[in-house]
Amino acid sequence: MGMGVGMTTSDDSPVTLDLVKRMAKVRPRDPNETDAEWEARCLQELFGGLDLQCRQCGKAVGHLGICDDCMAQWEQQEGRVDVPTWLFQHGVPRAMSRCTWGTWRETNNGKLERQLRELRGWKGQPALVVLAGPPGVGKTHCAVATMERWFRHGRRSVLLLTEAELVLRVKEGFGANTDSDVLRRMQRCQLFVLDDLGRNTTSDWGVQMVVNNLIHRIDNGSPTLVTTNLTHAEVVERLDERLASRMWQGLAVSYKATHDFRKGGGRAT
Repeated sequence: MGMGVGMTTSDDSPVTLDLVKRMAKVRPRDPNETDAEWEARCLQELFGGLDLQCRQCGKAVGHLGICDDCMAQWEQQEGRVDVPTWLFQHGVPRAMSRCTWGTWRETNNGKLERQLRELRGWKGQPALVVLAGPPGVGKTHCAVATMERWFRHGRRSVLLLTEAELVLRVKEGFGANTDSDVLRRMQRCQLFVLDDLGRNTTSDWGVQMVVNNLIHRIDNGSPTLVTTNLTHAEVVERLDERLASRMWQGLAVSYKATHDFRKGGGRAT
């Protein structure tokens, strides 16, 4: 921890002794506390609600140090980031972690390629992007390529989950009181990618949980990318009319009548 001008870092300094005394009074970690909750409470009890800011850009953060965006820029400048590994750590399947726009194999679908050119330049407005079409046509490839492009432009806070993973993680958290963790990450990240919407939800509870949290993010204008095999009518029938009315108001990319790359041995998926 950095010290201000005129402060000393010797072990018997008033600053150090005071900090040691305050640390001794911090309540032990509760078994039900997540890492983030534990860190936030320690900071609150140690510093009494100190307004923490990124040391690099001054943006408000919930921890000591620099924000994720500044860290990403520094790592890129220093050549310290293996982007496929970083994507894997943020939800991208290992087999898809090297998908970029450079590895995208263009189709003979002129309308689709025009829409994808718009997606390549997407910076978060409109807030919602929907990639819709049958399996194997490259929707997830394009979603990961978008994440990779955002990262290379310094926007590090992204997350990809399939619908099935989102439901499973929330269910797993019930017993441990951690169900809010994945939902908190979903709502707070700069770019959230929901893959395979409507494919795996098997319960009314799962449907409503996914729909309500997705609508909350969309209505707050948070950049969101959704891939789905469903048509507009199927979203209305299987999921929710409110969601359907929002999904096709933003940037909608249709892969209809596009070649299945999996059957043809192509790179997209």
